[in-house]
Amino acid sequence: MTKGNDQLGDHRSLDTILKHAEPRQPAPEIIRARAFSRLHDHWRKTTRRQRVLRQAGPWAVAAGVLLSIAVVLNLGDIGPQVAPIGVAKVNRVTGETAALVTAAGGQTAIQPNTELSSLAELVTGDISRIALSWNEGGTLRLDTNTSVALVSPTEIRLNKGAVYYDSYDYESQSSATADAITITTPYGEISHVGTQFSVRLQENSLLLSVREGTARVTGDFETSLVGEEREGLFDSRGITLEQHVNPYGESWRWAEEIAPLFSASGKSPKEVLAWIGRETGRKLVYASPESLELAQSQKISGLESVSPEQALAAIPYATELAYTESAGSIEIHIVD
Repeated sequence: MTKGNDQLGDHRSLDTILKHAEPRQPAPEIIRARAFSRLHDHWRKTTRRQRVLRQAGPWAVAAGVLLSIAVVLNLGDIGPQVAPIGVAKVNRVTGETAALVTAAGGQTAIQPNTELSSLAELVTGDISRIALSWNEGGTLRLDTNTSVALVSPTEIRLNKGAVYYDSYDYESQSSATADAITITTPYGEISHVGTQFSVRLQENSLLLSVREGTARVTGDFETSLVGEEREGLFDSRGITLEQHVNPYGESWRWAEEIAPLFSASGKSPKEVLAWIGRETGRKLVYASPESLELAQSQKISGLESVSPEQALAAIPYATELAYTESAGSIEIHIVD
Protein backbone atom coordinates (compact mmCIF):
# COMPACT_ATOMS: atom_id res chain seq x y z
CA MET A 1 0.00 0.00 0.00
CA THR A 2 1.34 3.42 -0.88
CA LYS A 3 2.08 6.12 1.60
CA GLY A 4 -1.01 8.07 0.44
CA ASN A 5 -3.21 5.01 0.99
CA ASP A 6 -1.75 4.57 4.51
CA GLN A 7 -2.75 8.10 5.40
CA LEU A 8 -6.22 7.57 3.91
CA GLY A 9 -6.66 4.42 5.98
CA ASP A 10 -5.68 6.33 9.14
CA HIS A 11 -8.31 8.96 8.41
CA ARG A 12 -10.99 6.33 7.88
CA SER A 13 -10.11 4.71 11.21
CA LEU A 14 -10.35 8.06 12.92
CA ASP A 15 -13.76 8.68 11.33
CA THR A 16 -14.99 5.34 12.66
CA ILE A 17 -13.84 6.18 16.19
CA LEU A 18 -15.43 9.61 16.12
CA LYS A 19 -18.77 8.22 14.94
CA HIS A 20 -18.97 6.07 18.08
CA ALA A 21 -17.82 8.79 20.46
CA GLU A 22 -20.51 10.37 22.64
CA PRO A 23 -20.80 14.16 22.71
CA ARG A 24 -19.11 15.77 25.67
CA GLN A 25 -21.47 16.86 28.41
CA PRO A 26 -21.46 20.63 29.08
CA ALA A 27 -19.90 21.72 32.35
CA PRO A 28 -22.29 22.51 35.22
CA GLU A 29 -23.26 26.17 35.55
CA ILE A 30 -21.26 26.73 38.77
CA ILE A 31 -18.09 25.32 37.14
CA ARG A 32 -18.64 27.55 34.10
CA ALA A 33 -19.00 30.54 36.42
CA ARG A 34 -15.80 29.68 38.25
CA ALA A 35 -13.97 29.22 34.99
CA PHE A 36 -15.17 32.63 33.82
CA SER A 37 -13.95 34.13 37.09
CA ARG A 38 -10.53 32.55 36.58
CA LEU A 39 -10.40 33.75 32.99
CA HIS A 40 -11.39 37.25 34.16
CA ASP A 41 -8.57 37.24 36.74
CA HIS A 42 -6.14 36.11 34.03
CA TRP A 43 -7.35 38.89 31.72
CA ARG A 44 -7.04 41.49 34.48
CA LYS A 45 -3.43 40.54 35.21
CA THR A 46 -2.62 40.37 31.50
CA THR A 47 -3.89 43.91 30.81
CA ARG A 48 -1.42 45.27 33.36
CA ARG A 49 1.35 43.89 31.17
CA GLN A 50 -0.22 45.11 27.96
CA ARG A 51 2.60 47.51 27.14
CA VAL A 52 5.11 44.64 27.34
CA LEU A 53 2.99 42.46 25.10
CA ARG A 54 2.73 45.19 22.49
CA GLN A 55 6.53 45.43 22.42
CA ALA A 56 6.85 41.65 22.12
CA GLY A 57 4.99 41.70 18.82
CA PRO A 58 1.80 40.21 17.39
CA TRP A 59 2.87 36.59 18.02
CA ALA A 60 2.90 37.13 21.80
CA VAL A 61 -0.57 38.67 21.69
CA ALA A 62 -1.86 35.79 19.54
CA ALA A 63 -0.45 33.26 22.01
CA GLY A 64 -2.28 34.97 24.86
CA VAL A 65 -5.55 34.87 22.93
CA LEU A 66 -5.10 31.17 22.14
CA LEU A 67 -4.43 30.42 25.80
CA SER A 68 -7.63 32.19 26.81
CA ILE A 69 -9.61 30.24 24.19
CA ALA A 70 -8.13 26.98 25.50
CA VAL A 71 -9.26 27.81 29.02
CA VAL A 72 -12.83 28.42 27.80
CA LEU A 73 -12.98 25.29 25.62
CA ASN A 74 -11.76 23.01 28.41
CA LEU A 75 -14.40 23.83 31.02
CA GLY A 76 -15.11 20.14 31.48
CA ASP A 77 -11.46 19.45 32.45
CA ILE A 78 -11.39 21.76 35.46
CA GLY A 79 -9.96 19.96 38.46
CA PRO A 80 -11.31 19.80 42.01
CA GLN A 81 -13.34 22.92 42.75
CA VAL A 82 -13.01 25.08 45.82
CA ALA A 83 -16.30 26.09 47.43
CA PRO A 84 -17.28 29.78 47.05
CA ILE A 85 -15.71 31.97 49.74
CA GLY A 86 -17.66 34.33 51.98
CA VAL A 87 -17.09 37.95 50.96
CA ALA A 88 -19.74 40.12 52.63
CA LYS A 89 -22.89 40.33 54.73
CA VAL A 90 -26.00 42.32 53.84
CA ASN A 91 -26.42 45.10 56.39
CA ARG A 92 -29.40 46.96 55.00
CA VAL A 93 -31.83 46.88 52.07
CA THR A 94 -34.29 49.54 50.93
CA GLY A 95 -37.04 49.11 48.35
CA GLU A 96 -38.48 45.82 47.14
CA THR A 97 -36.50 45.07 44.00
CA ALA A 98 -33.01 44.33 45.38
CA ALA A 99 -32.09 40.80 44.37
CA LEU A 100 -29.46 38.10 44.31
CA VAL A 101 -28.97 36.58 40.86
CA THR A 102 -28.98 32.77 40.97
CA ALA A 103 -26.63 30.47 39.02
CA ALA A 104 -29.50 29.62 36.67
CA GLY A 105 -30.07 33.29 35.86
CA GLY A 106 -33.13 33.83 38.04
CA GLN A 107 -33.43 36.31 40.90
CA THR A 108 -34.29 35.95 44.57
CA ALA A 109 -35.17 38.80 46.91
CA ILE A 110 -32.30 39.71 49.21
CA GLN A 111 -32.72 40.33 52.94
CA PRO A 112 -30.60 41.88 55.72
CA ASN A 113 -28.09 39.51 57.37
CA THR A 114 -27.75 37.42 54.20
CA GLU A 115 -24.22 36.01 53.89
CA LEU A 116 -22.80 36.50 50.39
CA SER A 117 -20.11 34.43 48.70
CA SER A 118 -17.79 34.88 45.75
CA LEU A 119 -19.42 34.49 42.31
CA ALA A 120 -22.64 36.08 43.59
CA GLU A 121 -24.24 38.87 41.57
CA LEU A 122 -26.42 41.61 43.07
CA VAL A 123 -28.86 43.89 41.28
CA THR A 124 -30.99 46.82 42.43
CA GLY A 125 -34.04 48.38 40.79
CA ASP A 126 -35.52 51.85 40.46
CA ILE A 127 -36.14 52.33 44.19
CA SER A 128 -33.88 49.79 45.88
CA ARG A 129 -30.41 50.06 47.42
CA ILE A 130 -28.14 47.67 49.33
CA ALA A 131 -25.51 48.21 52.05
CA LEU A 132 -22.91 45.47 52.64
CA SER A 133 -20.41 44.92 55.43
CA TRP A 134 -17.33 43.83 53.48
CA ASN A 135 -15.49 40.93 55.15
CA GLU A 136 -12.06 42.36 54.37
CA GLY A 137 -13.06 45.64 56.01
CA GLY A 138 -15.24 48.70 55.38
CA THR A 139 -18.69 48.98 53.86
CA LEU A 140 -19.92 48.81 50.26
CA ARG A 141 -23.17 50.40 49.07
CA LEU A 142 -25.11 49.94 45.83
CA ASP A 143 -27.21 52.75 44.39
CA THR A 144 -30.44 52.24 42.45
CA ASN A 145 -30.27 50.45 39.05
CA THR A 146 -26.90 48.92 39.83
CA SER A 147 -25.42 45.51 39.03
CA VAL A 148 -22.25 44.11 40.60
CA ALA A 149 -20.52 40.72 40.60
CA LEU A 150 -18.68 39.67 43.76
CA VAL A 151 -15.68 38.16 42.02
CA SER A 152 -13.58 37.34 45.10
CA PRO A 153 -13.06 38.43 48.74
CA THR A 154 -11.09 41.41 47.48
CA GLU A 155 -12.71 42.26 44.14
CA ILE A 156 -16.07 43.28 42.72
CA ARG A 157 -16.97 43.96 39.10
CA LEU A 158 -19.23 46.96 38.49
CA ASN A 159 -21.44 46.10 35.51
CA LYS A 160 -23.88 49.01 35.77
CA GLY A 161 -24.82 51.90 38.06
CA ALA A 162 -22.90 53.21 41.06
CA VAL A 163 -21.24 51.97 44.24
CA TYR A 164 -19.83 53.73 47.29
CA TYR A 165 -17.02 52.37 49.45
CA ASP A 166 -16.00 53.50 52.93
CA SER A 167 -12.81 51.90 54.24
CA TYR A 168 -13.61 52.74 57.88
CA ASP A 169 -16.07 50.73 59.98
CA TYR A 170 -17.43 52.65 62.96
CA GLU A 171 -18.91 49.57 64.61
CA SER A 172 -15.52 47.83 64.82
CA GLN A 173 -13.61 51.15 64.76
CA SER A 174 -11.12 49.72 62.27
CA SER A 175 -9.83 50.66 58.84
CA ALA A 176 -9.52 48.25 55.95
CA THR A 177 -6.13 47.54 54.45
CA ALA A 178 -5.24 49.03 51.08
CA ASP A 179 -5.86 45.70 49.28
CA ALA A 180 -9.24 45.07 50.93
CA ILE A 181 -11.19 45.74 47.76
CA THR A 182 -10.69 46.48 44.07
CA ILE A 183 -13.56 47.66 41.88
CA THR A 184 -13.15 46.51 38.28
CA THR A 185 -14.79 48.58 35.52
CA PRO A 186 -14.40 48.82 31.72
CA TYR A 187 -12.27 51.92 32.33
CA GLY A 188 -9.84 50.50 34.85
CA GLU A 189 -9.54 49.17 38.37
CA ILE A 190 -10.23 51.38 41.38
CA SER A 191 -8.58 50.72 44.72
CA HIS A 192 -8.52 52.81 47.89
CA VAL A 193 -5.81 54.45 49.95
CA GLY A 194 -7.84 54.97 53.14
CA THR A 195 -10.88 56.66 51.68
CA GLN A 196 -14.55 57.21 50.99
CA PHE A 197 -15.38 57.30 47.30
CA SER A 198 -18.12 56.60 44.78
CA VAL A 199 -17.78 55.02 41.33
CA ARG A 200 -20.48 55.60 38.73
CA LEU A 201 -20.61 54.05 35.25
CA GLN A 202 -22.06 56.45 32.68
CA GLU A 203 -22.87 55.86 29.03
CA ASN A 204 -19.32 56.21 27.73
CA SER A 205 -17.32 57.08 30.81
CA LEU A 206 -16.69 56.54 34.49
CA LEU A 207 -17.04 59.18 37.22
CA LEU A 208 -14.89 58.71 40.33
CA SER A 209 -15.69 61.05 43.25
CA VAL A 210 -13.48 61.03 46.35
CA ARG A 211 -14.91 62.31 49.60
CA GLU A 212 -11.92 61.57 51.79
CA GLY A 213 -8.45 60.14 51.27
CA THR A 214 -7.25 59.01 47.85
CA ALA A 215 -8.42 56.52 45.22
CA ARG A 216 -6.20 54.89 42.61
CA VAL A 217 -7.32 54.03 39.06
CA THR A 218 -5.23 51.52 37.10
CA GLY A 219 -6.02 50.82 33.45
CA ASP A 220 -4.42 50.56 30.03
CA PHE A 221 -3.44 54.16 30.56
CA GLU A 222 -1.04 55.31 33.28
CA THR A 223 -2.16 54.89 36.89
CA SER A 224 -4.07 57.96 38.12
CA LEU A 225 -4.59 59.15 41.70
CA VAL A 226 -7.69 61.15 42.60
CA GLY A 227 -7.40 62.96 45.91
CA GLU A 228 -9.74 64.21 48.60
CA GLU A 229 -12.66 66.41 47.48
CA ARG A 230 -11.79 65.76 43.84
CA GLU A 231 -13.57 63.88 41.09
CA GLY A 232 -12.19 62.51 37.86
CA LEU A 233 -13.92 61.62 34.60
CA PHE A 234 -12.40 58.63 32.75
CA ASP A 235 -12.92 57.12 29.33
CA SER A 236 -10.92 54.66 27.22
CA ARG A 237 -8.11 57.22 26.91
CA GLY A 238 -7.73 57.68 30.67
CA ILE A 239 -8.65 60.68 32.79
CA THR A 240 -10.20 63.47 30.72
CA LEU A 241 -11.36 65.86 33.44
CA GLU A 242 -10.58 66.48 37.11
CA GLN A 243 -12.30 69.05 39.32
CA HIS A 244 -13.29 69.92 42.88
CA VAL A 245 -16.29 68.23 44.50
CA ASN A 246 -17.83 69.09 47.86
CA PRO A 247 -17.81 66.23 50.37
CA TYR A 248 -21.44 67.00 51.23
CA GLY A 249 -24.63 67.68 49.29
CA GLU A 250 -26.92 66.02 46.78
CA SER A 251 -24.30 63.97 44.94
CA TRP A 252 -23.68 62.00 48.16
CA ARG A 253 -27.27 61.83 49.36
CA TRP A 254 -27.97 58.36 48.04
CA ALA A 255 -25.00 56.93 49.97
CA GLU A 256 -26.22 58.58 53.18
CA GLU A 257 -29.70 57.14 52.70
CA ILE A 258 -28.39 53.57 52.49
CA ALA A 259 -25.71 53.97 55.19
CA PRO A 260 -25.43 50.88 57.44
CA LEU A 261 -27.58 51.36 60.51
CA PHE A 262 -25.68 52.44 63.63
CA SER A 263 -26.20 51.51 67.29
CA ALA A 264 -25.59 54.64 69.35
CA SER A 265 -26.49 53.16 72.76
CA GLY A 266 -23.52 53.07 75.10
CA LYS A 267 -21.52 55.52 73.00
CA SER A 268 -20.71 59.12 73.77
CA PRO A 269 -22.40 61.94 71.81
CA LYS A 270 -18.94 62.78 70.46
CA GLU A 271 -18.59 59.30 68.92
CA VAL A 272 -22.07 59.43 67.42
CA LEU A 273 -21.58 62.93 66.06
CA ALA A 274 -18.25 61.91 64.52
CA TRP A 275 -20.06 59.12 62.68
CA ILE A 276 -22.78 61.54 61.51
CA GLY A 277 -20.13 63.97 60.28
CA ARG A 278 -18.36 61.23 58.32
CA GLU A 279 -21.57 59.92 56.77
CA THR A 280 -22.80 63.37 55.71
CA GLY A 281 -19.41 64.85 54.77
CA ARG A 282 -19.90 67.81 57.09
CA LYS A 283 -17.46 69.24 59.62
CA LEU A 284 -18.31 69.22 63.30
CA VAL A 285 -17.86 72.50 65.12
CA TYR A 286 -18.18 72.66 68.92
CA ALA A 287 -19.37 76.09 70.02
CA SER A 288 -17.37 76.02 73.27
CA PRO A 289 -14.92 73.86 75.25
CA GLU A 290 -17.83 73.05 77.58
CA SER A 291 -19.94 71.62 74.75
CA LEU A 292 -17.05 69.39 73.66
CA GLU A 293 -16.47 68.22 77.24
CA LEU A 294 -20.15 67.38 77.63
CA ALA A 295 -20.13 65.47 74.32
CA GLN A 296 -17.21 63.39 75.58
CA SER A 297 -18.54 62.69 79.08
CA GLN A 298 -22.18 61.70 78.48
CA LYS A 299 -23.47 58.32 77.30
CA ILE A 300 -26.42 57.73 75.01
CA SER A 301 -28.99 55.03 75.74
CA GLY A 302 -32.00 53.61 73.92
CA LEU A 303 -30.86 54.57 70.42
CA GLU A 304 -30.43 51.43 68.32
CA SER A 305 -30.12 50.85 64.57
CA VAL A 306 -30.46 54.43 63.37
CA SER A 307 -29.56 56.25 60.18
CA PRO A 308 -27.38 59.41 60.24
CA GLU A 309 -30.48 61.58 59.84
CA GLN A 310 -32.31 59.82 62.68
CA ALA A 311 -29.29 59.95 64.98
CA LEU A 312 -28.79 63.69 64.47
CA ALA A 313 -32.49 64.40 65.08
CA ALA A 314 -32.30 62.45 68.36
CA ILE A 315 -29.30 64.32 69.79
CA PRO A 316 -31.36 67.03 71.61
CA TYR A 317 -33.59 64.34 73.15
CA ALA A 318 -30.87 61.85 74.11
CA THR A 319 -28.33 64.41 75.41
CA GLU A 320 -28.05 67.91 76.80
CA LEU A 321 -26.73 69.12 73.48
CA ALA A 322 -28.36 70.84 70.50
CA TYR A 323 -27.14 71.56 67.00
CA THR A 324 -27.35 74.09 64.19
CA GLU A 325 -26.88 72.97 60.59
CA SER A 326 -25.32 74.74 57.64
CA ALA A 327 -24.37 73.54 54.16
CA GLY A 328 -21.01 72.07 55.14
CA SER A 329 -21.00 71.94 58.94
CA ILE A 330 -22.89 70.98 62.10
CA GLU A 331 -22.38 73.26 65.10
CA ILE A 332 -22.84 71.65 68.52
CA HIS A 333 -23.77 73.69 71.58
CA ILE A 334 -25.23 73.15 75.04
CA VAL A 335 -29.00 73.36 75.35
CA ASP A 336 -29.98 76.73 76.86
